[in-house]
Amino acid sequence: MGARVRRWLAATTAATVAGVGVIGARGDLPARIREAAFAGEAALMLSTGVLAAAAAFALSVPGAERTRYQRLLPLAAVVGWTGMVAGRLAREGASWAAVAAEPWHLACGAQILALSLLPAIGAFFMIRRAAPLQLGWTAFVASLAALAFAAVGVQLVCPIDPASHTVVSHAVPMAVLAAIGAVAGARWLANAGSG
Repeated sequence: MGARVRRWLAATTAATVAGVGVIGARGDLPARIREAAFAGEAALMLSTGVLAAAAAFALSVPGAERTRYQRLLPLAAVVGWTGMVAGRLAREGASWAAVAAEPWHLACGAQILALSLLPAIGAFFMIRRAAPLQLGWTAFVASLAALAFAAVGVQLVCPIDPASHTVVSHAVPMAVLAAIGAVAGARWLANAGSG
């Protein structure tokens, strides 16, 4: 793993831990972190962040990407995380109607945005110094990397446990922010490259 990836991961981990400290970890975190489902979801999301960061920084240097599948690995980790959340939905007996009726908690989406903002800005500035050719993919995986770490942070903070809440108030904001990051980030990288 490259030095730039390691620097970004170290800074992002520190920022996420600091953010969790400022917001305040959930009171039952020591007990919950020992639960397989809770720890498994966090581990898959952390894997998503690491794999997405590696892909983003590889894509930022023409010819550095070892294989085109490198950019698909973060998506595989997201699919694994989605499968774990879907399994939890099934175990909880939640229907899709219940998911649709789940209220959206603005605080969770706002916390995901807040915890991802500085890591995303840092990644984009680091990537801009290189010469990314696949701007859309690069912006998407860079955004996903920052959002994945933010999602882990919010999991450590949010006291609401049902899987339907995770889908509506964590996964949906992440998907929306990743799409915004991909489009806006690609445009910013294109403008920065032409400036």
